[in-house]
Parts: sequence; C-alpha cells; structure tokens
Amino acid sequence: MNKDSYIFTQLCQFLPRDYFEYLVRKFQGNHSVKSFSCWNHILVMLWAQLTNREGLRDIIGSLEPHKQKFHHLGFGKSVCRSTLSEANEKRDVRIFQLFAERMVELAQSKKINMDNLFMEGINYRVFAADSTTIKLDPNQFWWSEL
Repeated sequence: MNKDSYIFTQLCQFLPRDYFEYLVRKFQGNHSVKSFSCWNHILVMLWAQLTNREGLRDIIGSLEPHKQKFHHLGFGKSVCRSTLSEANEKRDVRIFQLFAERMVELAQSKKINMDNLFMEGINYRVFAADSTTIKLDPNQFWWSEL
C-alpha cells in the first residue's frame, strides 16, 4: 500500500485552492450539491486533461481502476458518468474559466532565467528532449532511408 502522496495529489497541491473557493462562492457553484463539489469536479477534469481523455465514458473508464484511491486523489466518494455530465451542464462555466485564466497568469509570471539553469554539482545545462517519431517521405527525403 502506498504511504506517500500520489503524484497527481502532489501536483494539485500547487493549485491556488483559496482563489478557486472564492470563485465557487462568488458563482454559487456548490449550491444544492450533496457530494460532488466543484473542487472534486475540477480535479476530475484535470485528471481527464492530463491523461488525454476524449469524453465522459473515457474519463469514467480511466477512473474505474482507481476507485479505492478516490479519497486520496481528491475526487470525493464516487464519480459516475451521470454525475459528471450533470455537473458539466449545471455549474457556471465562469468558475473554471476564471480559474484557468488565473493559472495562465501564474505560469506566465514565472520567468526562466537562463543563467540559473545550472544546478549545484552539475556543470552543464539540463534540457528536456522530445522523442516523438516523425515519419519521413522517402521520395522527398531520400537520405532518410536506412
């Protein structure tokens, strides 16, 4: 059994929850909600985005194996397709729109100083490389043939 926080939970700790709760109160997002709060809703939608889900059925299918961890992941007691569909339909979209805009502002405010890319004990710069495979047309790129 995992004794540490899950990576998804650790990522979500960086979200400005106080600002999100302010938006929920402002637009009454949790009005007459029994168990699936706006916070649960945004975490499920973040899960869907991070795992590249394409629809409600796909989202619920990807969550199914993790039912035992819902509480630790922040999804609430349960998530079903009808609950998620109803939440998407009835909740004020401005809650999520303004929260997304705030997240973009926060990301843009973090400027990278190229001089600070050196880490202590490492004498070279560290970069991430994309390993996407690109198929080349052999007629146009004759040199690409093995």
